[in-house]
Amino acid sequence: MRPEHIGTLRTGASPQPSADADVPVLWLIVGAGIVSAFQVGEISIALPSLRDSIGISLPDGGWLLSVFALVGALTGMPVGVSVDTVGARRMALAGLAVQGTSSLLSATVDSFAWLLALRVLEGLGFMSVVVAMPALVLASTPEHKRKRAFAILGTYMPLGVAMAMLCAPLMKFLGWQGLTLLSGTGLFAYAALLLAGTRHLAVPAAAQASGFAAMRGTAMARAPQLLAMLFAAFTAAYFSVFGFLPTLLASRMSLDGATAGMTAALVVAVNAAGNLACGVLLSKGISHLALMRFSFIGMAACTAAALATDVSGLTALVFCALLSFISGPIPVILMELAPRSASSADQTGAAVGLVMQGNNIGLLVGPAAAGMIANAHGWQWVSAWVACLVLCALGLIAWLGRMRSFS
Repeated sequence: MRPEHIGTLRTGASPQPSADADVPVLWLIVGAGIVSAFQVGEISIALPSLRDSIGISLPDGGWLLSVFALVGALTGMPVGVSVDTVGARRMALAGLAVQGTSSLLSATVDSFAWLLALRVLEGLGFMSVVVAMPALVLASTPEHKRKRAFAILGTYMPLGVAMAMLCAPLMKFLGWQGLTLLSGTGLFAYAALLLAGTRHLAVPAAAQASGFAAMRGTAMARAPQLLAMLFAAFTAAYFSVFGFLPTLLASRMSLDGATAGMTAALVVAVNAAGNLACGVLLSKGISHLALMRFSFIGMAACTAAALATDVSGLTALVFCALLSFISGPIPVILMELAPRSASSADQTGAAVGLVMQGNNIGLLVGPAAAGMIANAHGWQWVSAWVACLVLCALGLIAWLGRMRSFS
């Protein structure tokens, strides 16, 4: 990676954003991620209503849950190239509009096939937003504030998913159709807010290289490869536990489904505190790689403690909350390093897209593997699977540390 490209963007009229205007715009950008992440979590709370209204089966529900990850695993880098060529702001606005359209149309369908097709479209809109966000943060935030800005950005997923899970009690009044109509309307309203709030933002200029050249160059570059593999290891480990958290809490603490879901939402939201703590630690000079090592080791230890067979339900809940907090720095650091890993300025979006592909591959692999292990050998053996992922991550961090740009 060339040093002159680290942490840079080719912006329009203003290469250095105003320190006075960065905070409101930053929160607008994070809000776009939160309302998009709501779409990830809404299916979990809507499955009972969908089973009653259009008669989908549990395997069908599994496809609706996993299709976002599948779309992201297949399209991350092409979407990233589109961010470079079309522009980050346009892609974020288009992504919100696509999600809003898909949500509104979902309220009108009465078959699983159409619902799955709309979820695929919604997944593309979601990827457009999340891949564009790092570029928008770089364009809207002065360099000396970027560590904390990326920490704030990292809260979008836990806050969005938790917000969706907290809406579970409303499903008895809204139903699936009411939820999607409300969600779609909210997405279009937020797109209008983002359009107005970022109209003066100096965004990256369009890339000159072809999309294929950018993807080929990024795919051959070592730094984004390592970051993508790290994100895959993290997401696989994290969702091996949190993908089944309501089930775990219900069985360990004898909770009903609604209470277990609400408790799980609060535990997931603790991850946002870990994201913010990461920004404080990085601003105090803590090394990115040292903080990632600590977080990965902490994930392995907390998972082993939470899934041990001889712990009480309350103890398991405490360790799950600690796991949620201690894992918070990892996605923040990976999202901050992703733009810096680009070999050239016109490959920034492709690099971010590749790293996000790793995130989605982990989301596909982790819960599936954990579910099979738990079914065959019990939940205590899932901690061994997470430990293997952590060992792989520590090896990748050591490899990354040998690169001059990240040491």
